[in-house]
Amino acid sequence: MTAPVSPVMRAEIPEELNQIAAEERVTMLLAIRSASRAWGFHSTDSDYDVRFIHAPGVDWHLSVRPGRDVIERPISGELGLSGWNLAKTLDLILRSNTVALEWLRSPITYAEHPGFRKDLLSFAQAKARLGAADELLRKWIRRCDATLSEV
Repeated sequence: MTAPVSPVMRAEIPEELNQIAAEERVTMLLAIRSASRAWGFHSTDSDYDVRFIHAPGVDWHLSVRPGRDVIERPISGELGLSGWNLAKTLDLILRSNTVALEWLRSPITYAEHPGFRKDLLSFAQAKARLGAADELLRKWIRRCDATLSEV
């Protein structure tokens, strides 16, 4: 089996990410490898799915019309790049989106703002624990309501 990331792509991907950051005027917070190459079940013809979380610049936030919360680049050769802004990522985590969690757990990282992944993963795990506790509480409330209505 081939290496998950070839030396050529290991050099090309950061260049592409820097170009996107400059063109879109964003800060890259995390860029990872997703899909088969991230998890070790790629084949020789697998492409490179690079996903990232970014923080838009001040102009994006001050615009009268909201900007897109996604940056996507058409697949070029073997490389596909797309990412979400931080607000979209947080919203997806709050809705227990499994893709957002996969990105945070990817073993292959191309770029990371210091401490970002650790902090966001802690947030996602805390949200998951609260979600489970909330569901358990709601279940007990329904049981208590059912018991009280029988009395």
